[in-house]
Amino acid sequence: MNSTQSEAPIVVGIDGSQAAINAAVWAADFAVDRGVPLRLVHVVTVDEEDTDLDEDPSDLAADWPETEFGRTALRVASAAVHATGKLIAVDTEILWGETDAMLLTESASATMVCVGSVGVTPFCERTLGSTATTVAQQAHCPVAVIRLDNDLPTLESEWIVTVVDSSRAGNTVATWALEAACLLRAPVLALGVAPSEPCGIDGYELERRVASWRKQYPHLHIYPVACDDDVAGFLRDHDELAAQLAVIGDTHVKRAAQIVGPYRQSRDTHNWCSVLVVR
Repeated sequence: MNSTQSEAPIVVGIDGSQAAINAAVWAADFAVDRGVPLRLVHVVTVDEEDTDLDEDPSDLAADWPETEFGRTALRVASAAVHATGKLIAVDTEILWGETDAMLLTESASATMVCVGSVGVTPFCERTLGSTATTVAQQAHCPVAVIRLDNDLPTLESEWIVTVVDSSRAGNTVATWALEAACLLRAPVLALGVAPSEPCGIDGYELERRVASWRKQYPHLHIYPVACDDDVAGFLRDHDELAAQLAVIGDTHVKRAAQIVGPYRQSRDTHNWCSVLVVR
């Protein structure tokens, strides 16, 4: 992957939570693999009414407690990345503005944007929105919403689940899923969208694509599964499945919140599935 990638960084939103630190450590593997820097950003909210038209928000908020908190959060996240021993360039920066808008701006010049998540509450998704959901749906680059717990280490046997359909982005989604599986040393479950659904494919086409991928990635275990439901429904109905990452395209992006799942205290592995939206 290194030879085809630009120097556009992988951007991680850092809010001081353990979820964000986990996302930074997860993203570091991808940054190293792609030969790009890791950029950690913390957004300090500055409302328009707090500033004059000619006033720089960074000057206004330079001494705010929120800004000092952000500097500390970035130091902690950066230290966690360096503690892995990975040889990687890590850039940190405080941004001032509205969190969703700042991350969407960052996405315009990024290889990927990563955010951590402890789950999406129904209230947040319905009335307030969540940063993870908004960025996943509107970013200009791929977005990873990482739901990990340090007490539940990712196992090499946990699945990468990806959607296989006839959409324009289908091949790009597959490439990201297969390369993620190589990096994470994980098997791939390829879910073929039913022909009756938009962008669906039949069983023959699903088998043909999987056979092609097996030739390209002979060391990967790739299993085709014809699916009458979307990936969120499949994961819900197969809660015995240990899935660490679901890789989807824009066609299925509205299901990202359901894949990540609601905030809850259960320790079951299937409650901690991350999602990568490819575009």
